[in-house]
Amino acid sequence: MRAHSLTLWLFSSLLCVVRFASATPIPIPYDPSPLTMYGQLLDATLDDPTNILSGGTMLVNNQRIIVPKNTVVGLPSINVPWAELFHEVNGTWIPDLPNWGAGGTGVLGWEVSVVGNRVNGQYIAGIIYLFQELLQLTSGFVTSINYTDGTFFIGGSGANPDTGAIKAYLSDPDGVFGLPHGEFPLWTTDTENPSVSAETGFPMCLPRVDPAVDDDPLCPRKNRPLDGLGQPLREFTFPPPSNDSSQPDPWLFAPIVVGDYIDVASGVWVPDETAPGGRTLVLYTLRNNIGFYTTPGTYPVYLTIVTSQWGINGNPAGEIAQTRVEGYTTDETTQVEVFAVDVDPCTGVQKQRMIGAVAPRLVDRRGQWRFRPDTVVNTATLQFGAKMSSIPSGGPVTTPNGIQAGVFISPVQDEGFLFPELILFGQNALVYEFNIMPFLAQGSGPYFGAVPGRAGPANTPIIGQLSPWPGVNPPPKATCGAPQGPVPVANAGTDFSVRPGTIVMLAGSLDSPNIDEANVTFSWTQTSGPSVVLSNTLIKNPSFAAPAVTIPTQLTFELEVSDADGSSKDTVTITDSTTAVDKISVLSVSVDKVKGDTTMTVTAMSSVTDGSSVLSFEAIGTKPDIPFTTMTFIGGGKFTWTGTVVKDPTQINLRSQWGATASFVVQ
Repeated sequence: MRAHSLTLWLFSSLLCVVRFASATPIPIPYDPSPLTMYGQLLDATLDDPTNILSGGTMLVNNQRIIVPKNTVVGLPSINVPWAELFHEVNGTWIPDLPNWGAGGTGVLGWEVSVVGNRVNGQYIAGIIYLFQELLQLTSGFVTSINYTDGTFFIGGSGANPDTGAIKAYLSDPDGVFGLPHGEFPLWTTDTENPSVSAETGFPMCLPRVDPAVDDDPLCPRKNRPLDGLGQPLREFTFPPPSNDSSQPDPWLFAPIVVGDYIDVASGVWVPDETAPGGRTLVLYTLRNNIGFYTTPGTYPVYLTIVTSQWGINGNPAGEIAQTRVEGYTTDETTQVEVFAVDVDPCTGVQKQRMIGAVAPRLVDRRGQWRFRPDTVVNTATLQFGAKMSSIPSGGPVTTPNGIQAGVFISPVQDEGFLFPELILFGQNALVYEFNIMPFLAQGSGPYFGAVPGRAGPANTPIIGQLSPWPGVNPPPKATCGAPQGPVPVANAGTDFSVRPGTIVMLAGSLDSPNIDEANVTFSWTQTSGPSVVLSNTLIKNPSFAAPAVTIPTQLTFELEVSDADGSSKDTVTITDSTTAVDKISVLSVSVDKVKGDTTMTVTAMSSVTDGSSVLSFEAIGTKPDIPFTTMTFIGGGKFTWTGTVVKDPTQINLRSQWGATASFVVQ
């Protein structure tokens, strides 16, 4: 029996060997198929160092993936072509990443998030995000600030901040939020938006001088008011802008101080022999646990985007995810308008496409807003934007620190493109439909450079369709002429409403900071609505009188801005309505003292110049205060009041019968 069993075992084993040896590889069931990968970047190559739009390859989780030509990689604050990630070292082009290839204990690597497709046996990327391993996010108290070099410590203790602390500084090549630091420009803060801010989006800064010695005019001490015990307030509402230079100024950033709790600090670790643990955290995002707000209904106002996800409307065999844009604002009473940033694939001209609006929360997480539309939002873009509806009709104003108040534009975040998910398990996995994403299928226009402090390419190439295409049949390419200099971008201003009889000024502007306005021409054309006469069609800001109407009526105007390299157009729609609120302001307050009597004259202005407005004012501090009193119309939209007071006023409040209000602090 033992011999028989042994013989049977040998025969069975031999049969198994024969079967395995004769087996043939199973063909891949279907092609193409989706590629989703999140892992360590083990290797990266560049095909052509002489071409800024060149592709290459990357090795992720032991899988070699093709990076197509024209690929734009998402970094925390900027999007750059693949080639911008490389530099030459001893004749070899390698990734320009801190600690790349260093190896050893405690050295952090780099991770990528990539979605693409497997096409004809090749893995081809469509969307790539790059960041340091585990995203490197920290939090804690600010325990020390070095005002000489702009470094500070998070954690540790005030007595010995080096102990158990993180040394950090803001990656700020342009010096927007503090002393300039441009050592690692790929990992820059977003210097066009408040990426260093309070939780509400109010921009913050690190003083460029020691506040105990001197004051930083762009990061002043007065913007961190103190409580009764001399401690910096962590909840505060800024008053409206005034002429009182001693008051907190909402146009300027608020200083970060020792004792602040940093809720979110994201960055990259870099070698630093002087820092605890031999490394420093270079920050591209900082959110301070501070509740700073602006006076409701006033300007400036600020906001931030903390979540941006785009639900791609693709294959109906999949479940379509919800588009989400969320953030915070300093004015919880004002509506937030959300838009997509469409880009012309040939000229690069950007257009704001409104996709909805939302009201912020009034209590609890005051100022939080969440845009979650019930319907699908088509045509995904690389960037979302949000702006406050209280932005003046002339468009957002740039603060002394260099950002636009009331607007925030954010790239779609890592894993923010949510593709359809398979509804019936077992069916073929859904390939990623990059053909319905214009910035991949057609491109995103001329590349003038995106890395701070790094010159753009001399030949200004146009970022076109991904090549090789990460799909079966490439969509039609955009047909563009030869690359030229940057095309001037027209901005016709924000849509707004006026009352009949208002003298309306169109808020045209050149939205191209690198183009000299002296070399461009402006041209306005009315395209719809009751015909009006513009004061001058060839200037930036012509005016007209809003006609008399009985129902809300829209008037649309088109602005074209041109120079030798091309032209672009933009439109603005103005609603003429008897339900609109007028614009009012205090022009002057004069006090004359003659023989012991004090005479006060208040002059105000309404945007409605035909005399149909009724303005009234109240005066504070005149002993007694003057309650709201009707003013006299003197023509041209102006109103006045003169009377006797006991003391000089400290503030004038103004209102119209249509609901407009304004305040004026008397110096």
